[in-house]
Amino acid sequence: MITSQRPKPQSGMTLIEMLIALAVLSLLVVAAVSALRNFAQSQEAIERKIAKVETMRLTLDFLKRNLSQAVAVPRSSGQQSYFFGSESELIWVAPMSHVAASGLQIMRLSADQSGDDKNLILQISPYATLNSRPDWQVLEKFLMVDGEVKLEVGFKSDGAAKWQEEWPYAMGLPKLVRLNIAHNDVYWPELIIPIHASSKATF
Repeated sequence: MITSQRPKPQSGMTLIEMLIALAVLSLLVVAAVSALRNFAQSQEAIERKIAKVETMRLTLDFLKRNLSQAVAVPRSSGQQSYFFGSESELIWVAPMSHVAASGLQIMRLSADQSGDDKNLILQISPYATLNSRPDWQVLEKFLMVDGEVKLEVGFKSDGAAKWQEEWPYAMGLPKLVRLNIAHNDVYWPELIIPIHASSKATF
């Protein structure tokens, strides 16, 4: 007896099924690439934030430690103490123990104009005699914080109720120094630093 055989169904994908699969795969690839890009951008943002926080911490720690060690040394035969402060500048003498600078150093902290920005700059010069007069225009500038920086300084003498915005050389050392630093319009934590040395120069 002769029996008829039905053709076996062909295995595999039709063209329509293949196109649908390719479209789904393309969507998955695009989603994966987008997720990886967002992850990389998030990592970069986190690293920038960490770098900013570390810069802030190191800068504030240095200023707090160094300013608290300011010493009353003469600036001239007129018995002026080597400590000066204005709206955006601070000059003091303190000991340093560093490869590049050791012993008593005259230091200047300022918001220095650089192009469209103001950078927070530190300058250092050895204190040799009461006639030491650094030329801040030519001395090397150490960049502490770059970008748009605002520096606000305040001073208090022993027993004073109000903060002063300026501190001339003739007044010896203040009891307290207040520093407010803003970086790109974001204020850092305020520093109020006690000066350990006597508020009166004794030279």
